[in-house]
Amino acid sequence: AILAAVPAFGIALIPVTLAAALARAAAAPAAQVLEIVESIPADQWQKLLLCIAFDAAGDLSESLPFHGLLELALGPLDYFVLRYLFEDSFAIPVAGLLEEWLPIPV
Repeated sequence: AILAAVPAFGIALIPVTLAAALARAAAAPAAQVLEIVESIPADQWQKLLLCIAFDAAGDLSESLPFHGLLELALGPLDYFVLRYLFEDSFAIPVAGLLEEWLPIPV
């Protein structure tokens, strides 16, 4: 039930650095996990939290009566926020835009 509350797309936007560190943490003894987590730069944690928060806001918009109009507005906003966060990536902002605009439940 807790995993259902975590926005799926926010998790998909975990930076590669964070994903690699978490993979190492899963394979490491418990004593090394804290060391690995502490090695993740603060800006990567901030990106992760911002992505999850922004995706949660988009998910919450589905409960509003004017959901379609809000999705049209959130798509470009999502694109520009993700473009700012992930300057080197073209795919991540486009995926965020498509997530908001396509009528496919994610």
